[in-house]
Amino acid sequence: MKLSSLFLLVTLSVILTNCTKTDDVDPDVIDKLLGTYDVFEQCDKTLDWTYTIEIVKSTTSDADVIIKNFGDYKREVPATVSNDALLYDYAEPEFTLRGNGDILVDALTLYYVNTEKDFVLTCTANCTKQ
Repeated sequence: MKLSSLFLLVTLSVILTNCTKTDDVDPDVIDKLLGTYDVFEQCDKTLDWTYTIEIVKSTTSDADVIIKNFGDYKREVPATVSNDALLYDYAEPEFTLRGNGDILVDALTLYYVNTEKDFVLTCTANCTKQ
């Protein structure tokens, strides 16, 4: 598990460093993202649960959105929209959520790693727009 988590972290680091907020973002893509989604999430292939998220426009950048209740953690995670992908890197002391997501028609797939102290959880969330 540690090797796969390390590989995922390296891959996400490369993705995050190659995408910048200066990329052109189609406002229609952002508008289509906005709304409430039902989420089925699986972490480390053994933990799964359902919850909802809401995606709203960012007030600080035209290329960003806010994902409310990301990971069912009751947190608001900023995400950058780049073409048909979402990129996010959220950190608090001793808690991080890092990953990317695929933007589909009326759906999203979010991939992320949650790190709390020495605990690492690798998750995939399938989100269907309500």
